[in-house]
Amino acid sequence: MAILAALACLVAQASSPYLQVGEKVLVPAPPAYLAGLAVACRWSADSSQFVYQAGDIGTSRSMIRAGLAKLGRYEVETSQLCRYDVASGRNEVLVGLRSDAYLGNIDLVGPGGDAIFELRRVENDGKQFAQIWFAPVGKKTAAITEWIESSSSSVIASRKKRRAIVALAGPSGLTVAGISDSGFQKIQVDSDWKYGVFSGNTVGGTAVLVVSKPGADSRFFSINYDSFTVSDITDGRPEYELRVEKKLPLKLDRVELPKSEIAMKEDTLYDIVLSNPDEPARRLLFARGVTNGSEISPDGLKLVYSTPHGAFLRELVPVSAATAKRLTAGN
Repeated sequence: MAILAALACLVAQASSPYLQVGEKVLVPAPPAYLAGLAVACRWSADSSQFVYQAGDIGTSRSMIRAGLAKLGRYEVETSQLCRYDVASGRNEVLVGLRSDAYLGNIDLVGPGGDAIFELRRVENDGKQFAQIWFAPVGKKTAAITEWIESSSSSVIASRKKRRAIVALAGPSGLTVAGISDSGFQKIQVDSDWKYGVFSGNTVGGTAVLVVSKPGADSRFFSINYDSFTVSDITDGRPEYELRVEKKLPLKLDRVELPKSEIAMKEDTLYDIVLSNPDEPARRLLFARGVTNGSEISPDGLKLVYSTPHGAFLRELVPVSAATAKRLTAGN
């Protein structure tokens, strides 16, 4: 009982209609419905767009509910890769999967929502094939390779430019290629290497490819995103670009709901509560009844989350000066 009382107190504290960060007063916009199920969300670096996997974009709410009732909430297939634009609300299907294909590597190229992804399939004889697709914002999504026999693959992208590089291991050896607005360009890597994996980007903005083959030591190569030229890294210790951690202006808490408030007792549901670390007493209830899995944007102001009723986007937006004055009066 003491635990439930503490949880109730925590949620009760989250009754503020707004949060303040610096001179901005922020309020939550209404949740935007995305799909019946959304997984593996990836935000763009500029927080303007995200890609995710779903199975029912373009399907009516009644059909979604009927499908969920028939299959169960956690058995709906994620048969589409989608991209959502926060400013316009456009929910775009990038590709719908055939029954014999599945999504492999997925990454975002540059600071925005340009997406590179891989479709994979396995033949009856066990052979594996991969096909690379590119989905730049404002242009048609298209396959940029044929199906290539490939047992494994690796993808890396620049966070500053619309450029990416893929490495595909196949029966004839390692295929490395650069991807840009102009298409698919093979990159010549010396020797007969069998496997390749990207280990990161360097501080100089190049991609690091680690190659290997049976009976030989691994080698490190640096690949330039502009020219797609290859340089040998002789000491094998490149200076990597550090992944920038999200510097969120707000603190995010997950508050587990008591079983007495949950219709299906086997579920574990949470409320997501935001607060300003400088004003911990003021808390804002941001999302109700969230299942496991949510992804906050790099700017800390947008959240993609799933509930038993579907997946949603919610955003904190600044109010006008007059509204801010009214909300903060007396506080």
